[in-house]
Amino acid sequence: MAKANSIRQGSGLIDPDYRQDVFPEFAGVTTSVLDCMGRVCVGSAYVSDSSLETHYAIFRLTTDGQLDRRFGGDGKTTGTFQDGNQSIGYHIIQRPDDGKFMVLGLTFTGLSPRKPALARFNPDGTLDTTFANQGHFVIEQPSLESTPIFQADHGTAMQLSDAGAATPQQSWQIKPIGDSFIVFGNYYGHDLVVMMFDWEANFVAAFNGCGYKYLERQGEGTVYGLALHADSQSIWVGACMQTPDFRFRDAFVVRLTRQGEYDQAFGAAGIADFPGLHTLKNILVLPDDQRIIGCGAREDGAGLLVALRQTDGSLDECFERTGVKHEGHNIRWDHVLAVSPGTEGSKIIAAGELRVGVGNLPGVVGCFNSDGSLDAFATQTFALRRITMLAGCTLDTQGRMLVHGQTQIPERFNGYVVRLLTQQ
Repeated sequence: MAKANSIRQGSGLIDPDYRQDVFPEFAGVTTSVLDCMGRVCVGSAYVSDSSLETHYAIFRLTTDGQLDRRFGGDGKTTGTFQDGNQSIGYHIIQRPDDGKFMVLGLTFTGLSPRKPALARFNPDGTLDTTFANQGHFVIEQPSLESTPIFQADHGTAMQLSDAGAATPQQSWQIKPIGDSFIVFGNYYGHDLVVMMFDWEANFVAAFNGCGYKYLERQGEGTVYGLALHADSQSIWVGACMQTPDFRFRDAFVVRLTRQGEYDQAFGAAGIADFPGLHTLKNILVLPDDQRIIGCGAREDGAGLLVALRQTDGSLDECFERTGVKHEGHNIRWDHVLAVSPGTEGSKIIAAGELRVGVGNLPGVVGCFNSDGSLDAFATQTFALRRITMLAGCTLDTQGRMLVHGQTQIPERFNGYVVRLLTQQ
């Protein structure tokens, strides 16, 4: 096998010892968590072979990437958050004390506004019907703003990809925080809302006095949420402004206290900008380095990482901010991970989309030193069919990256999970 730090093209990064193929029954695989039996994934499944309609799907993969038939019903559980509606599964978390899973997704029908919803599952993958409404809970918009700021299906609209296929945009996210969890996203035409729930889907009133908080910023448009991180002291939100013509600008990070208040010691009243980032996709919080790293792209299409100081939100001048392209093609970094979490000076891996041309969108991975400079590993590409859209990624204990998302083959999208040889 070739060394991992050599430049590889095509699918050379994909680990042949891990399942490489797509899952034709799934429309996409978005996030996953590791449990004692394997990796539990969430996404969406097609209702039938001839339909583009989807239900949510939760399933477990073994250590070599095979479907674990012991989980759920023959390896998976599918369903809908509301009878008669379509559903998409987005994010999954697990409660440590009893091993139950909480899945966040969307429920919708036709062109009506899409709503976030929750489903709780037992450790064996079966639906926990003791939760809320027979296992499901639709999160209605908390009452604050009576009318949308502008008429746009904000954060849950169907956006055309370069291949001309409609793919759901993933703005809604969920993160555990102590014995509760945070849900954030954008309702139809409104500013970003951050909500805190207990595991029975009740608002935690200690958060902002009511269980939710709308994030606002002066300027045209709405605050659009893109990334969420929660730790023992703070809630970090990566966001940008979306204008009424659907353009994004002003990438920034918001720091909230656990009580839902803006941290006044951070940035300007709790908000700090990422200079140079035209498009923000994700954030990485590194407590040992006292940094927050934002990933995305510059205005000229080069992939870019920008670091801020965690203490006050000021720009970290010691971190390089060099735009990266691969063989002249534009890059958008969608995810950024620490190779050695909890270790000062950890190397950083970014993954995203390489824009070779219309309908030709392979994945791309780059390795960076802790100061933001490109490692000798440089950038490498991997491809599943012609479109390889990354929805999520994580690193295992051996430094190999597990990536999941969607690929088009050739008419409708299918989910995939692959392991990349990002380390020797």
